[in-house]
Amino acid sequence: MIWAEILPGLSIQTNMILPFGKKRVDALMVLTSAAGLMTTDSLRRVLEDMGPDAYETMTYYERWIASVAQNMVEAGAVTTEELGAKMAEVRARGTTYGAAS
Repeated sequence: MIWAEILPGLSIQTNMILPFGKKRVDALMVLTSAAGLMTTDSLRRVLEDMGPDAYETMTYYERWIASVAQNMVEAGAVTTEELGAKMAEVRARGTTYGAAS
């Protein structure tokens, strides 16, 4: 199962990964790995399953966060419903610190 199937109707938009978010994506990857929720191999497997379109339409960090999300779902750390609700909450905050409420 690939990330698009896990999160139907949800798309990762380029403005969702802001410069400050890159460090958060990296930190999340380190923490999920340390917690045993994913490995380098599982990260790579999901990235490879995304196909060539992902490399043309998503940034490096967007692909990483999609892979981390799928691995967390597969590990049972979060459900797709919980992840979708959190993504909607974050999206509603706006794309800048000034727009966040």
